[in-house]
Amino acid sequence: MYSPNDHGPQGHEEEAAQRDEEPTDDRIGNQPEWVADSVADGDPCREHQLQLGHLVSKFSHHRQILPDAASTGNHRQGRAAPGAKFFSSRPEPFRSDMARSSVRRVDRLLTVLGTWTFDPFLGLGLLGCGFAYIWALRVIRRQATVPWPRRCTVSFFSGLAITWFVLLGPVGAYDDTFFWAHMVQHIAIMMIAAPLLLLGSPILLVLRVSSRRVRHRYVVPLLRSRAMNFLTRPIVGWLLFAGVLIGTHFSPFYEFALRHPLVHLYVEHPLYLGAALVYYYPLLSANPAPRRLPYALRAVSLGLMMVPEAMSGFFIYSSQYLMYPYYGTVSRPFGPGPLADQQFGGALMWGAGMIIDSIWVAVAVHEWLRSEERLAHQLDLQTLAQATLPLGRPE
Repeated sequence: MYSPNDHGPQGHEEEAAQRDEEPTDDRIGNQPEWVADSVADGDPCREHQLQLGHLVSKFSHHRQILPDAASTGNHRQGRAAPGAKFFSSRPEPFRSDMARSSVRRVDRLLTVLGTWTFDPFLGLGLLGCGFAYIWALRVIRRQATVPWPRRCTVSFFSGLAITWFVLLGPVGAYDDTFFWAHMVQHIAIMMIAAPLLLLGSPILLVLRVSSRRVRHRYVVPLLRSRAMNFLTRPIVGWLLFAGVLIGTHFSPFYEFALRHPLVHLYVEHPLYLGAALVYYYPLLSANPAPRRLPYALRAVSLGLMMVPEAMSGFFIYSSQYLMYPYYGTVSRPFGPGPLADQQFGGALMWGAGMIIDSIWVAVAVHEWLRSEERLAHQLDLQTLAQATLPLGRPE
C-alpha cells in the first residue's frame, strides 16, 4: 500500500540533497535543548542564543565531578563538588599514609610511656619516705587524738609520686637524651614536688608522733637553731632558689653533670630539691617555723620568683647555638634535633614556670584573704563582748 511518506530510494536521495543545500552553523552541534527549541521557533535572538549555547557546551566539556560525588550527595547536577580538584589528586593511598602516621605516633607515645628506669638509692629512699609517713599515720590513729587532715596525706604522696615519675619514670629514662626531658625534671622537682611535700606537713607529723623526750631534746631545738633561723629568712630562700636555678643552667656544671651520671643523680637533683624546700618552707604555713611571715610578703616573694625562671627559660629558648654540646653527641631515636630540643626546653621553663608560680601566688593570696576573714571575725567577737557588759545594781 502506498504511503505519502514512502518516497523510495529516489525520494531519500532528494531529501539528502536538500539537507546538504541548507546553510549550517558550526555552533549548532550538541547545543542544549532550550537553544534548539528557540531556533526552531524562529526566535529573533538566534545569534545570541547560539553563542551562549556554545559557551555552555564548552563549560560542560571541561568541568570535573568527583567519581563518588553522586553516592555521597555532595553535588548538584551540572556543578562540580567543592574541592574536587584537591581530593581527586589525593586517592586512597593518601588516607593510608595518614593512618600509618597516626599509628606511628601512638606507637611512639606508648614506647615512651612504657620506658622506665630504676635506681636503688633513689627508689629505696622514696619508698622509705612513703612507709615512714604511713607508719606515722597509724601511730596517730592508735592515739585516738585529733585526726590527721586528709589533704596533707594527699599532698605528700602526690609529691612523692611526681618525684618518682620524673626521676625513675619515662622522663627520667630520657633525661640524658632530650634536653626537654631534663627541664621537665627541674620544673617538676623545684616547683611542684617540693611544695607538695611541704604541704603534707611532715615536720608537724614528726612532732605529733614523737615522744616527749625526743621532741624536747631533738626536734624543738633543731627548729629553734640558728641555722634554721637563717635558712627560713625569705630573702635567703629566694636567693638560694634563684642562684641554684641560674647557676646550674648557665655554668659548666650542667655539662659536667650530664657527662657524669653520679653527679647528675646524687648531686644535681638533691640540690634542686633542697633549694626548693628551703625556699617554700617559710612561705607555706603547713609546718612550724621560727618566724611567721606576713601573707603579703609570701605573695610578693612567690611573684618575684617568676623573674629568674622566666628569664632563664627565655635566654635558653632564644639561643641560636647549642648551649650544652653533650646533647649534640647522643643518638636520638625520635624527636627534634639538638637545637630545636633546646629551644623547646627553654620554652617549657619560660611558660610552665610562670603558670605554676601563678598558681602558688593564688594559693598565697587565698590564705591571705582567709586570715583577714578570721581576724575580722575575732574583732567582731571582741567588740560584741565589750558591748555586752553586765548591768550594775542601782545605787
